[in-house]
Amino acid sequence: MKPDISILNKELAVYLKNLLGSELTDFLNAQAEQRSVRFNTLKKDYKNNIESLRQKGFCFKTLPFSEISFGVEEAPFSLSHSLDFFQGNFAFQGASSQIPPIVLDPQPGEKVLDMAAAPGSKSTQLGVMMANRGHLVINDSNRSRMQALNSNTQKTGLINHCIYYGPGERLGRLFPEYFDKVLLDTPCSGLGTLATHKEIITWWSDAKLRKLNGIQHQLFVSAIKAVKVGGTIVYSTCSVAPEENELLVERIIKKYPLEVVPIANKGMENFEDGLTYYQGVQLSESLKNTKRIWPHKHGMEGFYIAKLVKKEEFYNKKYPVTVEFIDTLGPDDALIKNTLSDISESWGIDNSLWANYRFHKTKDRIYLFSADVMKILKEGFTNGGLLLAEKRLFIRKLSHPSIRHFAKHISRRHLVLEKEMLALLFETGACPAPEGFEGYYALVLDSLPAAIVFVQDRQVRIKLSHDFRVR
Repeated sequence: MKPDISILNKELAVYLKNLLGSELTDFLNAQAEQRSVRFNTLKKDYKNNIESLRQKGFCFKTLPFSEISFGVEEAPFSLSHSLDFFQGNFAFQGASSQIPPIVLDPQPGEKVLDMAAAPGSKSTQLGVMMANRGHLVINDSNRSRMQALNSNTQKTGLINHCIYYGPGERLGRLFPEYFDKVLLDTPCSGLGTLATHKEIITWWSDAKLRKLNGIQHQLFVSAIKAVKVGGTIVYSTCSVAPEENELLVERIIKKYPLEVVPIANKGMENFEDGLTYYQGVQLSESLKNTKRIWPHKHGMEGFYIAKLVKKEEFYNKKYPVTVEFIDTLGPDDALIKNTLSDISESWGIDNSLWANYRFHKTKDRIYLFSADVMKILKEGFTNGGLLLAEKRLFIRKLSHPSIRHFAKHISRRHLVLEKEMLALLFETGACPAPEGFEGYYALVLDSLPAAIVFVQDRQVRIKLSHDFRVR
């Protein structure tokens, strides 16, 4: 039964009635968005991943705006318990959520900012679209969601990103006119997600909306400062409130050198144009170029997307910020050279491969970066790149993601298990080990190394978030 908003939150009930009129009942009765997945094109066999899951009984529906994204129609068991999910071959991501990165259209080699990123589904989508090249800066100010953000970037296998913790309002001063493209998927009231987030009813108010509006405006100005002249900003919310959408964009384009441009991506022609008239006020005709997704009309979470281009220089020249940088390391740098040689020796990775990357070294860990990431801004930096290896007593232990990244190049320390033992390992986290093994090994799945395991006292152990199905 749908909650009676008029009883639980009269203020919200009046607001939605004024906004939706005769469509209010349909809006409140909209079904939750179908669960969707996005396959990881950094994995060269992603088409085989899709076909393999179909053969296991999963049925997918193609989404009209993406060739690699699907609605999950039938599932013989939870996809989150599949080995494909364990290996990062796909990510769960709502259909509407995938649209802002598609509209931004980041290209390999570009500098891209995701301003309010956690838990990272859009961030990983951006990094995959960039083919792990260029420089992706990922920021969020919610500390409790940083772990999920880091976990998602690692599982995806990104190597071109840096993760920052701090207020997005400051990014425009730290990175003045640095980025080719900026995604501002801003914190919002979430009114487009009422079908799945009923708790919004308990806290929504006009006062809260005004407070969010202030944050959204500040982040928008920061995005304008951070993007280059001629660069693109995509502004998006999962709200249907015009105050967070068209009215805010209207205020911004009246004051700052931005132009709203058409969204012409494939599969988006059925979404509604943005409002140009609201509560007796005529808005800019250019807002027709923005897009609205309604849950009761499009079968997806409610979303708003605007694409804007910066036409003139705009950033704070009067009070520049002094910033410090961390230089990433080349493979021949004295701080890293011997360590990389040790990794090559232990795991059978050709030492010449390191020339394709840059590195960042902490006390016990080494991170692998795209060769495009030469410098890292120090303020707010938490981590970035792929966790290549961690120091252990007698060996540099590779991570699950680094084993997958170098799967075809790891020629030593392989461990192959019979299917029954594999099933036991992924169900319980441990299984009996073959004779003669001790220490860390690259576990082979489907003929290629795919995970790090530890063997001790004739037991194979693996660190898992939960159980996975092999049988």
